[in-house]
Amino acid sequence: RRYIMGRILTLTGPPGNGKSAIASKLLELGGFSLVVSYTTRKQRPTDLPGEYSYIRQPDFDNFSKRDKFLWQANVRGFEYGTMRNSIDFALDKTDITSIMILVPEVLKTLRGYAKRHGRTDDFLHVLIETNKEVVLDRLKDQDQNAVMKRINDGRNWPQEMADAGVPCKVVQNNGDIGETVLEIIRTLIR
Repeated sequence: RRYIMGRILTLTGPPGNGKSAIASKLLELGGFSLVVSYTTRKQRPTDLPGEYSYIRQPDFDNFSKRDKFLWQANVRGFEYGTMRNSIDFALDKTDITSIMILVPEVLKTLRGYAKRHGRTDDFLHVLIETNKEVVLDRLKDQDQNAVMKRINDGRNWPQEMADAGVPCKVVQNNGDIGETVLEIIRTLIR
């Protein structure tokens, strides 16, 4: 199955907004794959299979020095990055849409790369929004002060994306994840 719009679908949103759950549902449908990113953190139970390659800091630094990463970011003390060749590989696929779960600050770099290569139409950026009560319920087992800080940090993400010149489709995920996934698919096939 090939979706019309977007060879790469980016999902962005603060923690607890359901990005991984949405990506997982899309992967189950078929016609989707993940773009592998690299990180220095340990694997989490919520990580999707194939979402990350877990590497040591010296290996990450080596890739960085050799300019292999299109983007890299330090998020809460851990390094994350995606290699240029991973993006190119995903853009060259004609039979599937690739998924990336990203923070807003790297979308500007990704958008610039797409512009330089004349590929902006091959990306669909989706910002997942969820009301605070739903997020608090989803993350109720975590430190609530840390959760509130992350929720508050995420309030600026729509403006950050606009300031970075990244057009995005805003999708609400306040309940039925199936409806959220259908809205994303409808956007992809328009």
